Amino acid sequence: MAPLLRTTLAARGDTPRIEQRASQRDKVSVAAALWKTPGGLVRLAHRTYPDQYVNNERYALFLEDLLTERLRRVPVVVLHDRGNMHRGEPVDALDGDVDWLVGMEFLPPYAPELDPVEELWNWLKYDELPNFAPRDVTHLDRVVNQKLFEVHRDQPRLRTFLANSPLRW
Repeated sequence: MAPLLRTTLAARGDTPRIEQRASQRDKVSVAAALWKTPGGLVRLAHRTYPDQYVNNERYALFLEDLLTERLRRVPVVVLHDRGNMHRGEPVDALDGDVDWLVGMEFLPPYAPELDPVEELWNWLKYDELPNFAPRDVTHLDRVVNQKLFEVHRDQPRLRTFLANSPLRW
């Protein structure tokens, strides 16, 4: 809930004030996926989890919904980092349950520059939400969903998330 403080274009001597809640334990966790369609469009899916962590069970449900609702019958390879939420029985079970899932691969450890979703998080945190102090978890959840909904229609921006990775997409 504490805002990321960045410099502003405020007039010299007119320092902006950002008021925040005293408690910093409230949070909104987010799961997101980026993919490129056979036609070359970049797509984004996300789900927010107010006051929850994204554990491997929640991530597996997110991934299952994505595979069955958005990526039906398209051969898919899931590429993700080595976070705890991406490993374990709930996620491994998807590998055998979804026929068109070609496989799941992990990025090398300590290589966030390879992960396009990390670019999405950097854009959201450093470009869209610096100096933002939400009133409560509901407010933060609404703003994060709004920002992610807006960017899901922005093909040039979505392409930059993929282009900033040295991997070929």
